[in-house]
Amino acid sequence: MIDPLAQMVLRMRTDVRLATVTLYCVCAVGLITPFAFFRFYVGDVLVALADLAIVCVFLATTRLTWIPGRTQLGADLTATSATLAVLTVVYLLDISHLWTFSTLVGNFLMARVSVALLLSIVLITGVAINATGFQSTTEQYTFLTVAAMVSLFSMIFASRVENQHVFLSALASRDGLTGAFNRRTMDSDLKRVIDNRADESPGHCLALIDLDNFKALNDSQGHAVGDEILSRLTNIIVANTREKDRFYRL
Repeated sequence: MIDPLAQMVLRMRTDVRLATVTLYCVCAVGLITPFAFFRFYVGDVLVALADLAIVCVFLATTRLTWIPGRTQLGADLTATSATLAVLTVVYLLDISHLWTFSTLVGNFLMARVSVALLLSIVLITGVAINATGFQSTTEQYTFLTVAAMVSLFSMIFASRVENQHVFLSALASRDGLTGAFNRRTMDSDLKRVIDNRADESPGHCLALIDLDNFKALNDSQGHAVGDEILSRLTNIIVANTREKDRFYRL
């Protein structure tokens, strides 16, 4: 039986977005919390309370990310919370706008590209129009240029990572010869079905297919012919089953 910590590590290893949100939260909490206590110590109570509120929001959205089926929603909310937090501290608390850059990078690594792009536009525009936060117009335009470049590079990197992850996941989940799902995916799907057996789903059916005398065919006709038969069989089955059905090569 796998202990809870090992299960958490396994989920983070197989879910890039979950791992990113979790590590982002750990870094944010670890960096912001000391600021909060320091500001309490120097008597800056309002800023300290704002820091603690930001920490609590990050913890809540990260907790949502760990709920099965809610990972993407939790990631989008974490990025949204980070954006609103930066705008809040820049406008209401007169804190440095340098927090913007780490937030821009984090948003593209956590949220969907469309969501991260929208949040970046809101964040950059919101910070840039705060004229009191810049010493000159030149500094203001410099911020706009650098922030736009950071967003662009972050979007390219995040899109590349996402595409690579999808590609590698497909390689890891399917049989290289037939394109059918492999044993690893079947075990994962069966575990999910068993874990969710208490829900209101109508039930599930598992059918096993065995080809008679397949070893003899391989021995007499060669493995190339056997591989061709397996590929054709897979195509026939996939073409004649529903989209929600899953076909595996055991």
